[in-house]
Amino acid sequence: MHALLLHSSMMPNGRLVLNHLVFLTCFLVVSGIISLELCLTMLANLSRWSTNGHFYQVTDATKTWTDARDTSLVIGGYLATITSAEENTFVRNVYPSVELWLGGSDYGYAAKDFHWVDGPV
Repeated sequence: MHALLLHSSMMPNGRLVLNHLVFLTCFLVVSGIISLELCLTMLANLSRWSTNGHFYQVTDATKTWTDARDTSLVIGGYLATITSAEENTFVRNVYPSVELWLGGSDYGYAAKDFHWVDGPV
């Protein structure tokens, strides 16, 4: 499965978020944390939904929800929280055949009692 990250847009055109993501991914490459190939793949996988101005990004495959969440935090985002039918439709249209980790979990709750535990800080 892949992590679906969400980056909140702080400006209507999303320029600030995009600049931040380019800077952050370049920093991660220079620091040896990720490869240049992964950096370019991450930036190529950005999709912006004009309705909420957020950027969505799919990462490389991760085996567990915890790995997916850790990856999202390193990159400066968070696991996506789907808050409307319209947002769900957008995500399914952009990533139609990808299994995605989202920001919901049942950790700390009864089994299969999922809650949104990730989101903007």
